[in-house]
Amino acid sequence: MKLKTIYNRFKAFTLAEVLLVVAIIGITAAIALPNLSQSVDEDKYVMLAKTTYNELDSGFTRMLTNKSIKEIIADAGATTNAAASEAVVNELSKYIKMGTNCGTRIQQCHNSSKKYVEYDGSSIEDKTFGESFTNTGAAFTLPSGAVVVVMADVRADYDFARIYFDVDGAKGPSKKGVDIFGAFTNSNTDGLELPSVYGGELDTTYDTLTWILANDNMDYLHCNDLNWSTKHQCD
Repeated sequence: MKLKTIYNRFKAFTLAEVLLVVAIIGITAAIALPNLSQSVDEDKYVMLAKTTYNELDSGFTRMLTNKSIKEIIADAGATTNAAASEAVVNELSKYIKMGTNCGTRIQQCHNSSKKYVEYDGSSIEDKTFGESFTNTGAAFTLPSGAVVVVMADVRADYDFARIYFDVDGAKGPSKKGVDIFGAFTNSNTDGLELPSVYGGELDTTYDTLTWILANDNMDYLHCNDLNWSTKHQCD
């Protein structure tokens, strides 16, 4: 009996030991969970960026097989950039499933009261989802909720359109390189074109979508020494 009592004393944990273990687990979880949550969110935006890009690329590819941007604008008789942009969106609607075609009434597709910012938090101003779109662009949504803005140009020597998209529409952080991306299309491409990459460091002003499609991550949000040739993720 005495030996059994001694064995049980050594077998059990004291209350202090249990509380210590619980405290250690709690501290570890508090440190790990934010990083885990951040990783999950970034994985979601990577997936949305790729899915939205592929859907738009497929639509523009089919459209440009039949007509160039210049031909679309000419056939519509557009005389302003806004009308040219709307003509491109209307033509694209034949080749891609849209949620809502807002045309030049862009505010119906995107929330103009939202603050759109660069990936580092600084103001985008008129560079992406800014006031300049109100006068020169046309917008539509995808069934996924993504908002797309097309900006075309009526000048005779211009045969391209810029395309910007917010992968989660009214939701999300509204940050360039996180849920807002851009591409373009012209007579030399059969779909959406991305900035050319010639090696060297990542240019976060232009290359974020190209980076995501190539490397499946948003590590440019966390380190500034990424390299197209040698370093594709943070240490």
